[in-house]
Amino acid sequence: MSSKKAFKSAEPKNVAKVKNPGWHATSPAIVNIKKGVSVKTPVRHNINTSKHKGGGRKTTCVKQTLKKYTTRKSPPFPANKCKTKKRKGNDGKFYVSKPKGGTYKWVPFAGHTKTKKKK
Repeated sequence: MSSKKAFKSAEPKNVAKVKNPGWHATSPAIVNIKKGVSVKTPVRHNINTSKHKGGGRKTTCVKQTLKKYTTRKSPPFPANKCKTKKRKGNDGKFYVSKPKGGTYKWVPFAGHTKTKKKK
């Protein structure tokens, strides 16, 4: 019977991180490198350079420039995309998007408005 023993190399393997390890910036990749060659580890930069913390959702409530939206009194926004939002209409008054059946509709806002006090 022959006995098999694990063969260990006398030279240790050098482990380094690859510059672009893939989608995960912290995943190490084992690479055999020659002695005397330096490999830089990747620098992780903060992608979000804005002052605001956290990444909010992108809004779908966007102003439209089609004739349908610019010629009416209500706001130039689709009411279904701006659910329960308050927007200023083309006539200068405020409107609220309210549910009507299975869709949403712009309804004039009857809330408190600022008035000038008489002296």
